[in-house]
Amino acid sequence: MTRVPQSIISMLGRSRPLAARPGAGTLSIAASQIRGIARELDHLSDDAVNRTVNGLLDLIDSAVAPAQEAGSGQRAELLAEIQQYILDRLDDRQMSVRSIAAAHWISVRTLHLIFSESGTPVARWIRQQRLERCRRDLVGASASTTVTAVAFRWGFSDTAHFSRAFKQAFGVPPTTVMPHSNQ
Repeated sequence: MTRVPQSIISMLGRSRPLAARPGAGTLSIAASQIRGIARELDHLSDDAVNRTVNGLLDLIDSAVAPAQEAGSGQRAELLAEIQQYILDRLDDRQMSVRSIAAAHWISVRTLHLIFSESGTPVARWIRQQRLERCRRDLVGASASTTVTAVAFRWGFSDTAHFSRAFKQAFGVPPTTVMPHSNQ
């Protein structure tokens, strides 16, 4: 679960008028939720606050996303930023679509929409990048390197699944690209 920054929790505790009026649709619902969180903040556990605020952020994202209609240049810029974030963390087994979205303050739905415009779903893109890193490591492998070690390093936890995915992606089993055949 993503931890909501303290600055947002502090902001919820301040008494400030919210501009959303009744009839403003989803934004009005979000404003009502913010008021409710602020009233109950002292009575909620940290976990409850985090879950509530994350749900609220998803609601706000869905309310604002269609209205803001970011230009294709902005979406491409965000996609590039997210892809770099993923590449920097490819070896993190805990990385997930939810954690990626949370790190960029967008909903999972928005993350999927951004990647759908590129023609490759986010999970598939991550898998392709991990497979490419594995291929690169296997091509430059030493005699002591194993397929299993490389697969595990890049987030695969099942060697048989990795071997099938590698063969599907590159047309050959992983051992054939290694300078020394190790299993």
